[in-house]
Amino acid sequence: ELELLPALVAASASEGLASLVLSCAPGPVADALLRDVPGLDRLDLGPLDRASVAVLVSAALGRPDYDLVGTLHERTGGVASYVVDLLHGLGERTERGELDATSLRLSPGASARIRARIAVLPPVEREALSALAALGRSASLAELAADADGLDEPALQRLQAAGLVVGDADAWRLVAPATASAILGPDARALHRRLAARLERQGAPADQLDRHRAAAGDVDAALRVSAACASRRCLREAFGALAPFREKLLGEAASRPQPLLAWAEASAGAGDHAAAREAFAKLAEHRDAAVRARASLGLGESL
Repeated sequence: ELELLPALVAASASEGLASLVLSCAPGPVADALLRDVPGLDRLDLGPLDRASVAVLVSAALGRPDYDLVGTLHERTGGVASYVVDLLHGLGERTERGELDATSLRLSPGASARIRARIAVLPPVEREALSALAALGRSASLAELAADADGLDEPALQRLQAAGLVVGDADAWRLVAPATASAILGPDARALHRRLAARLERQGAPADQLDRHRAAAGDVDAALRVSAACASRRCLREAFGALAPFREKLLGEAASRPQPLLAWAEASAGAGDHAAAREAFAKLAEHRDAAVRARASLGLGESL
């Protein structure tokens, strides 16, 4: 296919046609294109600043939303393709207060492209990326090396050159936190389980342990995380902590109504009234009169 490009570039230039634009990540392919196709110029878009993200948000919503801009910029690292992909996931939610960028996920296509990039990396670099994604924060080389045997600074510098991480020896982090779920993929629970065990041995705070245990599938840990978020009035985070356990909570409502009550109240607080009504309706049939009373009250408030 590369044999056709010089002719296309030349035709575009000679006939005054629209410019031929090729989207290509930095690396050997881009370098080969610039070397082998006369007339191509490199345009490095780089990360978008907040003002540029604000322009895209206003175009998508038809109005400014500066809270969304800040969170979107932080979650994407300003990478234009991630910003646009997350904005496409907004759907019809256009009222202030409805939009929560922390609940948005990259599309299946974007996630697949990220996994394809990672699949060709050396194992130690993949393990370092997975550890950063699971930790959800910055980490030192020494901490990452505990989960990626043989990791050294040159390996992290290669990941930085590939646009996947940023930092130095004391603090490395993902360029775009929104990529974490795509990086972890189906191994997420096992990795979170290992991290929880290691952090417990190191004496990490209980809230850190609960976050990893919840991500590993521990519903009781997720309930504690949700309650802590709710106490700080972080209602969307309280909802998100329990969302993966919805089916389990509904299925165990007869024997364990309190967790489902917590899910119902978190759903109502986050504005998902359909999920709240579903849970409250289930609890309205419970044999315990106190549970039925709370469910009836919640049903009335979520209508």
